[in-house]
Amino acid sequence: MSPSVWQTFVRQKPEPEWNETLGCLGEVQFSAMDHASRWGLRQSLNRFLEQNHPASIASIDKSQRTQWFDARLDEARDWGLVSARGIAIWVEYSLRWGEGFTQDPDGPYQQWLEHTPQALKLTPELRIQKMDRDCLIVNPNKEMP
Repeated sequence: MSPSVWQTFVRQKPEPEWNETLGCLGEVQFSAMDHASRWGLRQSLNRFLEQNHPASIASIDKSQRTQWFDARLDEARDWGLVSARGIAIWVEYSLRWGEGFTQDPDGPYQQWLEHTPQALKLTPELRIQKMDRDCLIVNPNKEMP
């Protein structure tokens, strides 16, 4: 075997101009990143709920969990949540208090709002975090039957 020899290469043509569109992600790439992000978030949330709310999460058939999580993630996004923390709180309370918990006129969320009307002035992210802090103080182990 012959020893390696260093070689020098010189461009014979001018360097091509940069095309901005080549550096942009397309819809397919954004969709793939969203899909991967949602998958990872579903996995993390499922593990958390299995550890912290095993009876409640067990009530959702494993074959239906992906759809259940996707519906909760969509609800959280539609409500204005964007952080993983805010979404996790949303999903946990959806499990504990029921789907659509913010819409139930007699539910815990509306009761909390009656006692905390200034919360409506907060952004959705700050509101859900305040609700979580306040409700954990009142009853940290409350689960839906």
